[in-house]
Amino acid sequence: MKVVQNQSFWREILDALPVWLMVFRIDENEEAHLIYANNETERYVGFQPEEWVLQVETESFYQNEIASLIDEVAELSKRENVKRGKIALTDRWGNAADYAFWFTLYKNKSQNSYQINVELIADSELVEGDVDSEVKSEDRKRRTSDQFSSDSFIAESDIMKAIVNQIPKWVEHHNHMLITGPAGAGKKTLAEKISRIPSLKNKNHYFIGDLWSKEERRSHIIWTEIAPDSVLLIDKVEQLDLETQRELLQKSKEMELRFLTTSTKEAQMLIERGALSPELYYELGFQSIPLPSLKKRPKDAEAYADRFIFLLSKLYQNEIKRSEEFKSYILNQDWSENFITLKELLRESAKEMKGNVLEIPIRRARQTFYNQEELFDQEKSGIEILSFDEMSRRYLKTVLAETDGKVYGDDGAAKLLDMPPTTLQSKLKKLSIK
Repeated sequence: MKVVQNQSFWREILDALPVWLMVFRIDENEEAHLIYANNETERYVGFQPEEWVLQVETESFYQNEIASLIDEVAELSKRENVKRGKIALTDRWGNAADYAFWFTLYKNKSQNSYQINVELIADSELVEGDVDSEVKSEDRKRRTSDQFSSDSFIAESDIMKAIVNQIPKWVEHHNHMLITGPAGAGKKTLAEKISRIPSLKNKNHYFIGDLWSKEERRSHIIWTEIAPDSVLLIDKVEQLDLETQRELLQKSKEMELRFLTTSTKEAQMLIERGALSPELYYELGFQSIPLPSLKKRPKDAEAYADRFIFLLSKLYQNEIKRSEEFKSYILNQDWSENFITLKELLRESAKEMKGNVLEIPIRRARQTFYNQEELFDQEKSGIEILSFDEMSRRYLKTVLAETDGKVYGDDGAAKLLDMPPTTLQSKLKKLSIK
């Protein structure tokens, strides 16, 4: 029986491999060209396979790193029975990591050219006996711990992964960004993460909160402390008065500055309230990045708790676990101030911990119980009978609270209710809702 496999068949097989695989073609000038990367590329370095191939073909530090990899392969190939080595590579956020690699050099008969297959695996995933055997287990644990403590950014939920995947493209096309979202949602942390993207990493960075003071309701930025071609991280941009914001517009052009700003309100709402200069926002072409609340990102809450437990285990030199009730509690909370509230819960749980298991803090467990009792009593007392207008009034007020009073736009109440804005305005007027 003869089996015929086409190219797409082999690509599916290679994409399924649990290692990062790259294929290089060697041209007549003995230069290597990356022609294929499998799906594990995205897991290790954050790039989709097609993006990675494209990136290393352009003039960038990626090209230099891949060239170093090929040079290392060429050097090792001269040695007898040596088919593996180690290399440091950088992801799209500018974070360097060590990789072990295996390589194979062969001739492609159909194209009459030589090719190199390279398989990589993250150094932190190697076990004793692998290429990294000389590195002790404790050293790997230390590096893992350092990674957790040095990067507090969390993106395990689908919505945050989608945002993270888009950011390098936004950075490429937009010099300035406005990150919006509720208090404690991770806006400042995301801004700091963006500032470490390779194209921004080597620039000077300034946190504007350290460089301005208020005198008679006027913000004064100390421009002599800021170098040209720098990145300014401005937390809560609406706290800067409008005159200072216009000054930012002028300085951005004179000094070629880039702004990474945050706010708890959407840009349009800030402009309507007179808290954000429309000239600054529109003329500089800010990319707006909305961060949802932690309530809509339960996987992020769980990942943050896991990180806390990991570090707690390091501190106590003992494996700390969590009860199933604790896990369920984490996944089903509203988190009024997002990560701020979550941090308080975790610290409270650690203080009350007995043995090595985290439980729901007593105070919060009691509150949950009383809330359930209150709900049960309400159910027993029967359903409150409301007029249709009163029921509509309460519902529309709830929707408006969710959109911060905004009616129009993609994030407005009309869009949420799937009705024309004019119809909604008429209903609000009829029900005396302001």
